[in-house]
Amino acid sequence: MAENSKVKINKKFLIFGVIVLILLVGAYFRFYHVDFPVAGYHNWKETHYLTEARNFNQDGFFENGFFVPERDYPDLATNQLGVHGDTFPTTSVLAAFSFKIFGETLFAARLVGILCSLASVYLMFLIVRKMFKRDDIAYVAAALTAINPLLIFFSRNVQLMAPALLFMLLGWYYFLDWRESLRLKTGILTVLFLMLSLLTKYSFFVILIPILATFPYKRVIEDIKPNVKNYLLYVLMALPLPLWFIYSRSVGKASGVMEVGGFVFNFGVLFTSGWFSAMKSYISDNFTLIGFSIAILGLILIALINRDHFGNKFTLYYAAGLVPWLVLMGDKLGQHSYHQTPIAPLMIILMSFALVAIGTNLAGIVSSGPSRNYSKYGILLLMIVLLIIPSATALSRQFDTQFLGLDVAGDYIKEHSTPEERILFSRGQSFGVLWHADRKGYGLSTPTLEQVQQAEERGVTWIFMYQWGLNTLQDSEVTDYITSRYSMEQVGFLSAGQNSQLVYILLKKGGTFTIDEVSSFPSQHKVQVKTYEFSKGIVEFSYASK
Repeated sequence: MAENSKVKINKKFLIFGVIVLILLVGAYFRFYHVDFPVAGYHNWKETHYLTEARNFNQDGFFENGFFVPERDYPDLATNQLGVHGDTFPTTSVLAAFSFKIFGETLFAARLVGILCSLASVYLMFLIVRKMFKRDDIAYVAAALTAINPLLIFFSRNVQLMAPALLFMLLGWYYFLDWRESLRLKTGILTVLFLMLSLLTKYSFFVILIPILATFPYKRVIEDIKPNVKNYLLYVLMALPLPLWFIYSRSVGKASGVMEVGGFVFNFGVLFTSGWFSAMKSYISDNFTLIGFSIAILGLILIALINRDHFGNKFTLYYAAGLVPWLVLMGDKLGQHSYHQTPIAPLMIILMSFALVAIGTNLAGIVSSGPSRNYSKYGILLLMIVLLIIPSATALSRQFDTQFLGLDVAGDYIKEHSTPEERILFSRGQSFGVLWHADRKGYGLSTPTLEQVQQAEERGVTWIFMYQWGLNTLQDSEVTDYITSRYSMEQVGFLSAGQNSQLVYILLKKGGTFTIDEVSSFPSQHKVQVKTYEFSKGIVEFSYASK
């Protein structure tokens, strides 16, 4: 008896040690560039939630209504605050609380998503072990979650995905417990976390499909009559979801900016070459092409091997849920890679199942007896290590997508302006300038003269033209107006030997300039250099300021 107890204790320590090691690896990847300027891939979306968080922190949570978010890029033709209808701003609220504790820093904001993502690594271990009753698949699932490029990058970025995924996994985990016991406590936790997940991002509804498919209907019908109060409580706990949807739509209509829902019924987009091209690119970034191939193998194996096993059955229903999910999310999926987050657990489970099947069979070939188990884990470890290589490559592609100088221009504006001044900027991936400037702005890639004048009426005193926005200078009417009313304050460029590539120009209302001054400006002012870290080394960014 004592010996069995000792074995159980040793196993617990082993599990603890392995999970801690996996979490450390996951933390290593997630804390990379944690304080990097808001100048990277999807900085526009990060600016959305960062500025909402800053406004919540500075103005309170009820300034514009009940947790109504306010971002720093209002629509030129509608409200001037940036108030809009949207899903519940979970990330912005959590980041605002983090600001109150640690100050308004990028580290404080990004820490929220990173911690949510690390908690998801552990939850994947618990969920998979509970579903399949196997430690090996659970270990691999946790390890793959830790090194998954999608979950790493979009937990570092301040976005909705990491909290929404954590809530989904918590609801999933407690559902597995509740379906066995029907206990009130686990039922409450199931509804609470699933509601919070969908409240944060509606696209996470996909997990409801396998849950409803494996729901213990017969036992629940028998349980409702003696415990009717419990089930009424579950219904009441789910009400914030429809209530927020209705409320946010009213906010959207009142503000003129509606962003709730996110579903576009455009089934035809799924059959276009452009959509498939985008999917290949996003899958390569999110799961790697080799990882996706392994997941397909896992799906085939799960469909062929013991489909009646609960873990297999739940996973197959999850996969079947892709059909309605794709119909609703097809248009969004073709636009941004992070929309694949709700199906990341499915991909990871399928990959884990396939890798364990491969490892088990290879171990049977190279060894036998007690050593077979050691061989299996050795092979699994080797395969996971090898998968880190394409995962790191995919991560590098995302981390190396940088839009240099947004922080430089933003810091300059902040230092040389007052809070009520506003910026006309080039949209695209130049939103990050707003975070660093701590000023509101209107995004227009190539504004017309009428729009420039309208923006000035709204308080614009700065014009920030970033790369694609430089096309504005091809419009002679706009150019004549700007050059006669604005002065050049800063120019950002990349030097390559004797040549230089113009990255942006920053203009301030008052004074004049000529187009010829754009190229001569650096030679007439002090040139400074800022370095940005890329996976293959340092890139020097040059800028000259007035």
